[in-house]
Amino acid sequence: MTATLRAVIRRDLLLAWRRRSDVATAVLFFVIVVSLFPLAIGPEPNLLRAIAPGIIWVAALLACMLSLTRTFESDHADGTLDQMLLAATPLGLIVIARVFAHWLVSALPLVALAPVLALQFDLEPDLLPLLVAALLLGTPRCRWSARLARR
Repeated sequence: MTATLRAVIRRDLLLAWRRRSDVATAVLFFVIVVSLFPLAIGPEPNLLRAIAPGIIWVAALLACMLSLTRTFESDHADGTLDQMLLAATPLGLIVIARVFAHWLVSALPLVALAPVLALQFDLEPDLLPLLVAALLLGTPRCRWSARLARR
C-alpha cells in the first residue's frame, strides 16, 4: 500500500514538472496580488503591518484555488480516475496522496515566498516564522475544504 501511495505522489509530481506553467501561474498570481496591495493602499506603515497577514492569507488561498480544478480533471478525461477507483488501495488514501502532491507543488512555493512578500508590508521579522507556520498548517486545509464544498 505504501508503494502505491509513493507511486501516486511520484506520478503527480512528474506530471506537475511537465506542466510547469500551471505552477508558475499560481505563483505569479500570488506575487501580483500581494504586491498590488501596498501600491494601492499607500505608504502608511501601520496600516500595511495591520493588513499584511490577511492579504497574504487571502492571496495564498486564492492561488491555491486557481490550480485546484486541474487536480482530477485530466485523470477523469483519460480514464485514470476510473482505474484508481478500481484499485486495491482505498480511495481515501489515494486522494490523500494526490492532495499531498498537489500541496507540494502549488502551496509550498507560496509558503516559501510569503516571508519575502511580507517585507513589502514592513512586517516585523519576528512575525515571519509565525506567518510561515500558519500558512504551512492552513494551506492543506484549503484543499480539503474546497473538495468538500464541491460535493
